[in-house]
Amino acid sequence: MSLFGKELNGVQLERFHGYLTNNDVDFYELLFIAVSCEQFDAVKIILNSGFEINSDIKRLRAELFICSQYEGSKHYVDLYLANGLTITSELLTEINLIAQENSNHFEIERTYQFIAELSGLISTN
Repeated sequence: MSLFGKELNGVQLERFHGYLTNNDVDFYELLFIAVSCEQFDAVKIILNSGFEINSDIKRLRAELFICSQYEGSKHYVDLYLANGLTITSELLTEINLIAQENSNHFEIERTYQFIAELSGLISTN
């Protein structure tokens, strides 16, 4: 999917949907690849197959940390939010931790700014 990205047609997407019944599918990896390839039909298929985007905070923190490093990634975050991502203080703390762990290799000031932006979206539920 990452090789062909935006070029998947309806038949290929249906075939892709058939693979989602496999017990060993890494839904997070599929979701992140589909989002990065702008395969929004595939994103819908993944999310409609019962995948819960908020189920693995460790994976989510890594994805959001990566998003914090790139100016153009806001639309990815918006897509996650539109599809059920819940911003919690725990999630923001986890993003902060991964930023600190990787401070020698990344511009963590971007991450701190990103966390500040997301803090206004913390869910109270």
